[in-house]
Amino acid sequence: MFPLGYTAPDAHTRLFCLPHAGAGASAFRRWAGLLAPEVELVPIQLPGRENRLAEPPAADLGELAAQLTGPVRERAGDRFALFGHSMGALVCYELAAALCDLGTPPVALVVSGHTPPHRPRAKLYPAGLEDADLLEFLETCGGTPAEILASKDMVDLILPTLRADLSACRAYRPRPRPPLPVPVTGFVGIEDPVVSPAEFAGWAELTSAGCHVARLPGGHHGVYDAAALVAATLRRVLAPAGQPRLFLPELGVPTWSA
Repeated sequence: MFPLGYTAPDAHTRLFCLPHAGAGASAFRRWAGLLAPEVELVPIQLPGRENRLAEPPAADLGELAAQLTGPVRERAGDRFALFGHSMGALVCYELAAALCDLGTPPVALVVSGHTPPHRPRAKLYPAGLEDADLLEFLETCGGTPAEILASKDMVDLILPTLRADLSACRAYRPRPRPPLPVPVTGFVGIEDPVVSPAEFAGWAELTSAGCHVARLPGGHHGVYDAAALVAATLRRVLAPAGQPRLFLPELGVPTWSA
């Protein structure tokens, strides 16, 4: 579940990370050195990818979050946060809620590339789940190397997990609950074709502890393309002491300055 042995002995916070649909923990490989020494990176490997390829992907995101709760609590240490990109944002929201119910809330929930779970999100996903639909979806979102999309063997390898993940996302419905007592920080690409900054601002409705949104250059996977900028922002967001904020009037929520 935690396949990559990144350590930062002097870190004040552990950051558990979940990637987008179809992706594995290696999506965050660049982040470890960018976050250290203040923050220790802990990527989570979900079933159905990379070294867990033989396992079936999760069919229910709520159940997946419940399965992650125990291992995350055991590894969390004194201070931890959660980060989820796209599908990972939904799982991290459920995981944060479960951890709050157990009396061990994260110090922050960080999300990117997904509208808040209580808002309409149909346009985030392809109209169908046939191979052609999924390939068009990958091209729209960007981030998948052209050589992979051109290789039948690679496509045959990644599409089953992507299909299962997107099916689980489409079926997911959050249960009604009070706003989380956890601050939310969000990243949204200014050229994201499936999530607009205005839509993303709805995450503020799911927290009673403040929501801060930072706009990134790039598209849907901007958090990976702008890894250094994201890491610099995360180090400030996760620091034990507070940091100044700038405001975006057009969104109605504050944004962290990197």
